[in-house]
Amino acid sequence: CKFYSAFAGAVSCICSNEKNLHCNRGGLLTTMNTTSLKVKKTRSFWQRARGLLYTKNFPQDFDGLYIEPCSAVHTLGMHYDIDLLFLDRHLRILKVVEDVSPRHFCITCNGAYGVVELDAGKAQNFRKGQKITLEYL
Repeated sequence: CKFYSAFAGAVSCICSNEKNLHCNRGGLLTTMNTTSLKVKKTRSFWQRARGLLYTKNFPQDFDGLYIEPCSAVHTLGMHYDIDLLFLDRHLRILKVVEDVSPRHFCITCNGAYGVVELDAGKAQNFRKGQKITLEYL
């Protein structure tokens, strides 16, 4: 398992017994006040612009879509509600926005470096100030 660890600042395996941590491949991994998300990362301008647009349902093969750089999101053209986690450069949550319905023009967060788009209802256990870890798929 390769994870980007915001608090360690490097790629490391958090599945090793030496750290007494384990993976929960069926869902979110929570440990040491950090939650790990399996995310698809946008890698181009067009991927960032498209996001989850034109999908009928939230994809089930990852927890969220990570978009960076990004400090504003719209849901024009969406077909379902989403949750948003706005993050700083160190993957600390700046703002949690739940149940954003389709057809919103602009949801913003000053100072955000990136955002994780989650399926609606998945952000309920996240809070402002929490650090997260992202596993890039």
